[in-house]
Amino acid sequence: MGPVSGAKPRAGTKRSIWVFAGLLGAAACRVAAPVEPPPPDDARRPILSAEYGSHVAHPEALGPGEALAQAELELAEGGRFVLDDAAAVGPVILVWIGGAEGQALTAWVRELAAALAEFDARGVTLAFVRPLEPEAALRWAAQLGLQVPVLADFEGALWERLGLEAAQGVLDQALIVVDDGVITYRKYGGRRPELAELLAVVDGRGAELRCCAETGCADPPCRSDALE
Repeated sequence: MGPVSGAKPRAGTKRSIWVFAGLLGAAACRVAAPVEPPPPDDARRPILSAEYGSHVAHPEALGPGEALAQAELELAEGGRFVLDDAAAVGPVILVWIGGAEGQALTAWVRELAAALAEFDARGVTLAFVRPLEPEAALRWAAQLGLQVPVLADFEGALWERLGLEAAQGVLDQALIVVDDGVITYRKYGGRRPELAELLAVVDGRGAELRCCAETGCADPPCRSDALE
């Protein structure tokens, strides 16, 4: 027998319709719910902490609070650079520059070198380190017009003392601040620290700063707890 015209739907059919409608409504609510981006500060870390400035290729490399063994490197222009002798005068900033010499990296090197008066006024020694023979390191310094010490570390003595052997060939720059033989700040790869960040470290205000370790974070990359 065919369906009877005007017959009421069965109770089971009504329940199925209600359940299906409820599922559609729940799905619509899930789709419509806005996804909130994480706060920009989530990407910032205290710059003197162990987690800031490390590198994934070698997380056990020396960090803040650890002693750096005596290092003696050749100066590109001749002579020797003895880390302990330089550290006896004041803090030492060593900037290691790898093989990649792109425009942005060169501009950063020039920016730091141009602030030589700022470092001198604080008794800070700024030196660049290249994994090159002295002659090649000297040519590089001349091309950039650098008036700061440039060290030739073709054998990787500094790299070995920092415990960064596994990261060699991966990083394009590494920077450490050494004070009285102890590393007070490090930045192995990632976002290149700005001059203001380094001056805060040597001025004793590093504990106030939280900065992005990597590139592409929200501007400004650093914020001061003292200003908030």
